[in-house]
Amino acid sequence: MIEEIFAFLAWLVTVPAALADGLKLGDVPTMATPQMSLDNPAIVSALIGSGSAIAVILLRDGLFAWIKASWLRKRTDDEVYRRYLGPLAEACAKIVWRSKEIFLEHRHSFLNTATLPRDFNEYRRISTLYRIASLLGWIRGMEIELSSLAAHNPAYTAPIAAQINAFRKALADGPDVERDRLLRICGVWGLDTTPMEEMNIAHLAGRFEVKSHSAFGDEGKALSDAVTMDHDKKLRALRCLADFLATELNLPRLEDATLEETIEDAAASLFYREALIYREWQDAIADAMIERDPDSPRRFRIIGFTEFSKLIASREHPWMKVFAGSLDDIDFERPNPQDVRAHQLRKIANAAAAMVIEIDKKANPSPVTNVVGTARKLFAETQ
Repeated sequence: MIEEIFAFLAWLVTVPAALADGLKLGDVPTMATPQMSLDNPAIVSALIGSGSAIAVILLRDGLFAWIKASWLRKRTDDEVYRRYLGPLAEACAKIVWRSKEIFLEHRHSFLNTATLPRDFNEYRRISTLYRIASLLGWIRGMEIELSSLAAHNPAYTAPIAAQINAFRKALADGPDVERDRLLRICGVWGLDTTPMEEMNIAHLAGRFEVKSHSAFGDEGKALSDAVTMDHDKKLRALRCLADFLATELNLPRLEDATLEETIEDAAASLFYREALIYREWQDAIADAMIERDPDSPRRFRIIGFTEFSKLIASREHPWMKVFAGSLDDIDFERPNPQDVRAHQLRKIANAAAAMVIEIDKKANPSPVTNVVGTARKLFAETQ
C-alpha cells in the first residue's frame, strides 16, 4: 500500500514537469509504466521534493498555526489587561492621594466621627471607601472579562498580579491578630511562649482563636463583648481558656487567685477591633460596584458615587456593614494597638502605592507619572 501511495505522489509530480516540457496530458506516463518504478532516481528525487513541499505545508498550517494561535490567545489576554490598565491606575492613584493626606501629611482627623464639620468628614470617609471599592470593582471587572474569553489562557497572570494580590490580602487576612491575641493573654497570665518556634505559635494561635469563640460563644457573645460580660460567666470562659493554654504549653494550671486578679486585663486582651473583608466579601462588594458599559471597549464601568452612598447607607449585607464601619474612629493621634483597622489601612495604602510603582515600571507610556513620586514616598512610609 505504501509503495502505491508513493507511486501516486511521484506520478502527480511528473504531471507538471511533463506539461512544462510541451507534452500533452495523454503523453504523460501512467502509473503502470516502467518509468514509475521507485528504483528510478528521477522518481526518488521527485518524491523527496514533494515530501519537502508537504512538510512545509504541515509546518505552515499545523505547527506554525498553533504557535500563532497561542500567541493570539496571549495577546487577547494582554489586550483585556491593557483596556483595564488606565482605570486601574486611576483608582490606585486616588487611593495614593488620600493615603498621602493620612500618612504623609497627617491630616487624618476626618476619620474621627466626632470631628467637625461632621457632614464634610463623613463625605471624606465615604469617598475613601469609594476609592477602595472602585479599585476592587476594576479588578473584578478585568477578572470576569478575562475568564469569559473564548481563547482565555488560564495560566495568564496580569503584570501587576502580585500587587493586586497584596491589596486583596491587606483587606482580608488577619493572622497577626490571632497571634497578638494569644501572646497578649499569655503575657497577662505569665505563660511563657518563648521556647516555642514561630510556626508552632501560629498554629496554637489559630486553635486558641477557635477555643476563644467557643468559650464565649455559648452566650452568643463576640470576643469584643468579653469586657462587658457578666463577671461569673466571664470567669468561667477565661478558666476554660487558661486550662487550654496550660495544657498546650505543658505548664501548671493557673491558680484561681491569679485568674481572679487578672480577669479584667485578660478579658480586655481578647478585644481587637478589626474590619476584615474576606475574599468572597470583596467579590460581593466589587460585583455591586460594576455595571455593563455599552459605550466602551471594556464590558464594565464603576457605579457613581451616589449609588455607592446608597449601598453604604443601607448596610444591607454583612460585607457592606463591615466595610461601611471600617474607617470610623481610627485614631492615629493616640494609636490603639488593639485597633487592627489602623494597620489594615496602612497595608491598603502600601499595596496601592506598590501597584502605582509597578504600573510605572511596566507601562509605556506610563499613566501614573504624576503620582509615582508620591507613591514611592508613601510606600517607604507604610512599610
